[in-house]
Amino acid sequence: MKTFSKVSAIALFGLLTLAPAASARPPRIIIRGGFGYPVWFTPYWVPNYVYTYPAPVVYTGELKIKAPMPSASIYVDGGFVGRADKVKKIPLLAGTHEVQLRDSDGRTFYQESIAIIPGRTTQIQPVYQAGPAYQG
Repeated sequence: MKTFSKVSAIALFGLLTLAPAASARPPRIIIRGGFGYPVWFTPYWVPNYVYTYPAPVVYTGELKIKAPMPSASIYVDGGFVGRADKVKKIPLLAGTHEVQLRDSDGRTFYQESIAIIPGRTTQIQPVYQAGPAYQG
């Protein structure tokens, strides 16, 4: 019986010793001004500067094409963009771009140099003209 009480006392003592460490909160982080001074006062004799950052500038615009043929292929600056029935708006960098529309045979039926304005949508509505193929 003496052994049981000794073991119980040691277990209780160990539990009471470890309990505060197990329930300890994480340390608080306090953010203050430089060198322990409040934020509105600095130890230097210089004015406080407010740093500003430039607003984001939009350098892109959109091109919307209402093609007369849904199967027409759209090319911008010589690169294939997609078919007219799948592409709604094409985001492009501001500036001048060469736009071509080709029919299903690969013949160019519309070609124009388009100016894209930043932040705006430029819309073109080409007309399909059956005739001699453009060889450009």
